Amino acid sequence: MEVHIISKQMIKPSSSKLHLLKPFKLSLLDQLSPKTYSSIILFYTKPGDSHFSDQLKQSLSKALTQFYPVSGRLKNNLFITDYDDGVPQHKIIDASTIQAFIKSWTAFSRGSDGEIPNPGLLEASSRLFPPLESVPETADVKSLLLNDGRRTTTRSFVFDADAIATLLFKAESKSLEHPSRVLALSAFVWKHAILASRSVSGSIKPAFLCQPENEAPVAGLFNRESDVLQGFKIMSEGNAGFCILSSWLNTFDAHADIGQQDAIEVWITLSEEEMRFLEQDAELLTFVSPTPNKI
Repeated sequence: MEVHIISKQMIKPSSSKLHLLKPFKLSLLDQLSPKTYSSIILFYTKPGDSHFSDQLKQSLSKALTQFYPVSGRLKNNLFITDYDDGVPQHKIIDASTIQAFIKSWTAFSRGSDGEIPNPGLLEASSRLFPPLESVPETADVKSLLLNDGRRTTTRSFVFDADAIATLLFKAESKSLEHPSRVLALSAFVWKHAILASRSVSGSIKPAFLCQPENEAPVAGLFNRESDVLQGFKIMSEGNAGFCILSSWLNTFDAHADIGQQDAIEVWITLSEEEMRFLEQDAELLTFVSPTPNKI
């Protein structure tokens, strides 16, 4: 698929009073999150209404008012302000936030006005994980854990319905009778990523798996913010392997007009040496499309 950009426009929040709101505090986890751009392409039937583009812009402007921190500016890696600048702020965006944002935008586009529950962004996560004054903007997860200077590459692997069904069957056990697709594929990908890492390094190290969740359910995992930093410190010293897995499956609901597909596309990022090993992994290749695609 080839995408052509025909025009660009900065959309700002519809409210003229956002400058009166207090700065939005980052949580410690926000401070350690790298700045990422969450790209989404939504496919729709071309409408006959010539004003459809204006409708999308106006509804997006209303949604940005609800989710005002995403259009602000980051200050000193501590808080977000200047909400009416219309500048995308991706440090606080996760899959659940994207889901809520798309749902809000969709509802406004369909004519809802004032009927959408407030997403409750105000400092919810910063109360669970208060920010630290001493965390610089450049100190994110990527710089803490991937600090060896290796070049990385990303490949796309597609698992069809038959491959997923087989992996689900292999993942079943007495303690886990009905594994989800995400769990089955995550376990399989993690296993082969670790095999690639150990093959390249020539050593066997403990391996940690991180699968981001909503911050509220994760609150019970850490007693205090120092536990989070200590965990990052151990892994950044090179004494353990580390893998981050995330899933967009079921991120959107039916109101966004996005249906599930039988196949699942998995993006894997590894060092160039590890990726060369992975691309020749016989077991992996029996479950994925014949030729992995470079991203």
